[in-house]
Amino acid sequence: MLSRIPISIRFLAGFYLTGLFLFAFLRVVFLFFNDPGDIDFGDQITWESLRIGFVFDSVVMSYIIALPILLFFLHYMLRPRTVYITSAIVWVLSVFLSLTTFMVVADIPYFAFFKNKLTVDALQWMNTPTTVLEMVFGNTSNAAFLFLGLFLFSVSMFFVFKIGRNNVIRADWGMEFSRFSRMTAIAAFLFSGLFCFMGMRGKWAHPIRPGDAFYCDHPLLNQAGLNAAYTFLKSFSYKVNLMENETAIRKAQSYLGVQGQNNESGISPFYRLVQGGSIYEKKNVVLILMEGMGSKFMGSFGNQNNLTPNLDSLSKASILFTNAYSAGIHTNNGVFSTLYGFPALKRIRPMSAVPIRKFTGLPFALKQRGYDNYFFCTHNRSFDNIGNFIPYNHFDKIYTEENFPSSESVGPFGVPDGYLFSRLLTHLDSIDDKAPFFVTVLTASNHDPYIIPKDFVSEHKDSELRAIQYADQSIGDFMRKASQTKWFANTLFVLVADHGRVYGKETYDLPLSFSQIPIIFHAPSFIKPRTEVIPMGQIDVFPSIMGVLGGTYLNNTAGVDAFKHLRPIIYFSQDDKIGSTDGQWLYVYRFGGNESLYRLNSDSPMDYLNIEKDTADRLRDYALSQTQASEFVLSSGMTGPTGKRSKLAN
Repeated sequence: MLSRIPISIRFLAGFYLTGLFLFAFLRVVFLFFNDPGDIDFGDQITWESLRIGFVFDSVVMSYIIALPILLFFLHYMLRPRTVYITSAIVWVLSVFLSLTTFMVVADIPYFAFFKNKLTVDALQWMNTPTTVLEMVFGNTSNAAFLFLGLFLFSVSMFFVFKIGRNNVIRADWGMEFSRFSRMTAIAAFLFSGLFCFMGMRGKWAHPIRPGDAFYCDHPLLNQAGLNAAYTFLKSFSYKVNLMENETAIRKAQSYLGVQGQNNESGISPFYRLVQGGSIYEKKNVVLILMEGMGSKFMGSFGNQNNLTPNLDSLSKASILFTNAYSAGIHTNNGVFSTLYGFPALKRIRPMSAVPIRKFTGLPFALKQRGYDNYFFCTHNRSFDNIGNFIPYNHFDKIYTEENFPSSESVGPFGVPDGYLFSRLLTHLDSIDDKAPFFVTVLTASNHDPYIIPKDFVSEHKDSELRAIQYADQSIGDFMRKASQTKWFANTLFVLVADHGRVYGKETYDLPLSFSQIPIIFHAPSFIKPRTEVIPMGQIDVFPSIMGVLGGTYLNNTAGVDAFKHLRPIIYFSQDDKIGSTDGQWLYVYRFGGNESLYRLNSDSPMDYLNIEKDTADRLRDYALSQTQASEFVLSSGMTGPTGKRSKLAN
């Protein structure tokens, strides 16, 4: 019976089914590894996730065999005496199955950390491969999946090539051509092509979309059906095209209170002078960007593990924003958005863009007032392109791992936080009698792999919790020592997490613990402690600091002074998702073509999108309009001090 089917069709069918089996097996591994503890593998809802996964896997396998089908068709039509075409087919299948398998394996630990399927965002650290490898091998599970991925990559490459060589390259094509006429081949490949086309399409009604994987209220099962190779390649087509630019700009200006201030053509729609009087205090500013210090780790937000006694004590003596959110979920998002006032945007990484552009924001505003600007971080200059971007954008001096003794480095992120703060104190003492200073400090000890000094004592055995305690202690020691200096009383300290980290069980596929952060303004000599519950984001740090300092300044950002302009809603990004919240509702926009509305603090994943339409529209409009307007400003090169379109803009 099988002899009546062309060799090519039999080989491709076997390859297709093998790929489906391999992906199905890895999907089960994915579910076991990421199971929050409530998945029942005998439940129909779980089997539906596996069924959806089969469809997405079929899409990926159909794309892989599309070119070989065409090449096989040409082989039957041309009937060459060489093996070039069949060899090319085998190589194509070997390479692409191996690569997709590796991506599916890599997605398992990637999802465990980010709660997102693999996308192009995973490539953002490729400019520092040494650091990436240290991060991978510093984590046992990451290293294990790397070896598994490399093993399956090699095995699939070997067996596909071996079977293809024996059954396709070395086949008796003379006999094959004599058994099947060209007309028979045409019929067979028309059928195969139709099958492949439908497989690539995925659905009858429309080409399959990532949003088609969302079928229930379980955040893991909704994403488990997605094939990582599919989401990775699909993410290259995602662009910030959320609404018409004109509409977005009009709405964003209205929300930000800049409507009518700037109507000149070719000028940034965010460009405005903020009037704060002609007299301002030249207070020093110390901005501490805390790696991974999500609000859910702090006792001030209800954590009972006593992980952050220093930050909790500091919060009581400061202005603490309890409804604050990071712009994105990566350190480069936190650094850029906090300093330069723009949200995290899909596929736009301003700090790594070539050529580098000028931005205004906090360093520019303070430089205009005669400040000396310094940047301190633990790791090397190349990570996130900090060594090039930061000096180009209004910092006088940057201190990185290269400026510290190599003996003090303890891992992929350089020196520990405690050493960094000790060097910072020495530096600030040495420049106290000069111009007012602005210092940004980027910590890293609270980053996986967690490598902290051996002499640090903690009651927790878990390395993640120990790292949080060490990071907190380092900040506490710095603040206590700083309080004894002569410059302390004239200094505004602002502490902001670069992003949070997934902590505990999450109700939604957009984990809030990854985005909810503390923002603390501390200056005992001129700021009275209080708690602010208004929505605020990293993008608002710059104008809020300027509001405390007083005086007129240029604001060409998407941020507002949180002390004067009360945001009704704050929005944020998690790679392939945008979230917005007013404190009661959470709206989620997914670039894959799906959206949801959840009631916060209900511990229910019920989607109210079609019930509370007015609420969804309000949150959607606020988030998407300002995101789109920001994309327009950045892509048009209007970020500089004149607000005019840059010649470097695309």
